Amino acid sequence: MQYLKNELLVLVVLVVIALISFFGMVFEINKKFSVETPAFGGTLMEGIVGNPRFINPVLSQTDADRNTTSLVYTGLMRYDQDGKLRPALLESYEISPDGMEYTIKLKDNLEWSNGKKLTVDDIIFTVQLAKNPIVQSPRRANWEGVEVSKVDDKTVHFRLQKTYYSFLDNLTLGILPEYLWEKVPPSQISFSKLNTEPIGAGPYKIESIEHDSLGSIISMELSANGNFSLGKPNIKNVILKFYKNEEEAVKNLKNGAIDSFGGLSPKFVKNVSGKKQILNIGLQRIIGIFFNHGKHKTLSSKEVRDALDMAIDKQKLVEEILGNYGKIIDGPLPPNIAGDNADNNFDPETAKSIIEKKAKNLSLTITTVQLLKLRNC
Repeated sequence: MQYLKNELLVLVVLVVIALISFFGMVFEINKKFSVETPAFGGTLMEGIVGNPRFINPVLSQTDADRNTTSLVYTGLMRYDQDGKLRPALLESYEISPDGMEYTIKLKDNLEWSNGKKLTVDDIIFTVQLAKNPIVQSPRRANWEGVEVSKVDDKTVHFRLQKTYYSFLDNLTLGILPEYLWEKVPPSQISFSKLNTEPIGAGPYKIESIEHDSLGSIISMELSANGNFSLGKPNIKNVILKFYKNEEEAVKNLKNGAIDSFGGLSPKFVKNVSGKKQILNIGLQRIIGIFFNHGKHKTLSSKEVRDALDMAIDKQKLVEEILGNYGKIIDGPLPPNIAGDNADNNFDPETAKSIIEKKAKNLSLTITTVQLLKLRNC
């Protein structure tokens, strides 16, 4: 009898060991091959410098305008988290062999955040509005010489006067609903209340807005748009807080009044590192000097321009001014388009020699804006 009890005990132990081993193997296999997916929900408190006036892709000018607009609107294409172009409203596109024609096919069942249908007509209306000189859109130059036409209910055609390598970037222009904006005369576009009460097809829609005593927007609550063409975003609500300057925004970030703040200047990184997670995301911004050939005839000489380029230590600017949060480029196109192969051709002696031969007593004025403060350079 005792023998049977011992055998039974051994059997139980072996079964327990087998079960533990089995579940352990299942756990390891699951951990190896499964992919974590974020759950829907939560609220993000985001800080932004400035107050939005034009939540409108055709008129947006400031960072506050553009950041808010990117949440409410989307274009035919959209930048992903790596700064690469991805289809948004479009299903597919074809480029003619000569690079002069683009045929865009829209996705099925596109809708605005209020459930109304988004159509090819909305695409054409938005482009024509951006091109209209009366509207004075900052995007107008991108669309000059571009003809847009309707092929059918799902297809739109663009024809360029000349090849434009980065034309697909133009397709990130947020699309406006024609049924709302067609009622506003072009001369009155900038005064319309739709600029601060927008309806878009982006990842979020506006639920409420708070103004200060002067009428400026100081806070805005947004909720996830279930009709977004790329799928409902995972964060349910986003609350935007608008601040007068970066110092005020960083202060609120450090004390926990907001969860995140984008576009942090390198000089503030050390103040928040260790307390907050720092993410490095390409902003597609270019800092450069643009020569005014018309005002200064000497700059018409390529040798002089090359010499001035050699006289600037671009790597030092990246390290000391941008805190290494930047890359050297050789032209106006960002690295994801032009390629990441620029060199620092700093050679002050050669530059000095060329200037002395080609442009004696050269004197230049550099005009900039307060958003960029270059120190010790």
